[in-house]
Amino acid sequence: MELEKLVHWRVDREVRKKVIEAGDYNAVPYEDAKCIVIVSEVRCRDESGRECPLGVPTVLLDSQSAQSLLEWRVGMAENGLDRDIELVLRQMCRGERCIATLVYRSLQGKQLREVSCELHLKDVKETSLVADWSWQQLVCTAERHKERGVILVKEGRLQNAFILFSKAFKFLIALEPLELAELPADEHPRVLDLKVHNET
Repeated sequence: MELEKLVHWRVDREVRKKVIEAGDYNAVPYEDAKCIVIVSEVRCRDESGRECPLGVPTVLLDSQSAQSLLEWRVGMAENGLDRDIELVLRQMCRGERCIATLVYRSLQGKQLREVSCELHLKDVKETSLVADWSWQQLVCTAERHKERGVILVKEGRLQNAFILFSKAFKFLIALEPLELAELPADEHPRVLDLKVHNET
């Protein structure tokens, strides 16, 4: 078993992982990869160390998902807790098992909550760098983020929607320099519908 490793740090949070069982270093989850994950041993403790409910929406740590195979697409987290777990997933390898620990603090440094769980990355599919994606995959992923972002705006979850819109924009930027003449004519409306237009 390895020593605990710091994955991410900010004044108000710390994300760590401890490897229990190493995986295949040749298969890691990049953006939009499909991950088959088993989440177990989910625990949440308050500032005094007592067990407490998570108190925030989450898909990855939901009690219904515990101990069952969960299919997760990297980059689709819609809340802070799932994004933090995803930071750990992005640093795992196929077959790896680890303990993830998330520590949340006030801006003054007082610990508010500690969440921990065991993650088992059973499999990773569709792993490739964004730079190697086809224009079709870039457009499809941008559409998916945009559509989900619109739903989150309607639900009043503006911060989470903004993050998805930013991701969609990132994939549109990766399309450049793509000329419409290079695309089939029937795809023009689809790409133009996603683009940001300057009509001045």
